[in-house]
Amino acid sequence: GLPWELNLLEDQKVGGGIGWASGSFPLGLVFLLLFIGWRRDDRATEVAYEKRVESGEDHDWESYNEMLARMAAGGSAREEFEEKEFRRAEESAPEEKPVEDAGPVLDLRSRRKR
Repeated sequence: GLPWELNLLEDQKVGGGIGWASGSFPLGLVFLLLFIGWRRDDRATEVAYEKRVESGEDHDWESYNEMLARMAAGGSAREEFEEKEFRRAEESAPEEKPVEDAGPVLDLRSRRKR
């Protein structure tokens, strides 16, 4: 016999605890590092935005104020937005080239068996 008592339930509990600890602690560390990185990035974005606002280069804020002024005067923000977007899309679209004549077209419908 063995010099210790065999207790399978206790062995199962200890093994489960070891497995849980070996998985949860590293995962917690990963989440902590992810949170710290996210917070640093958020803070850097905030600082850059504040610098832009203080220097007067915040075009988003100016555009937003202009839109609110137009809406207060009875204008529609949607129509102007669509007009700008479609104009921008047309300007950036590649030029369409005419399709060269490829010769006679084969009509496969005439070969269909009836």
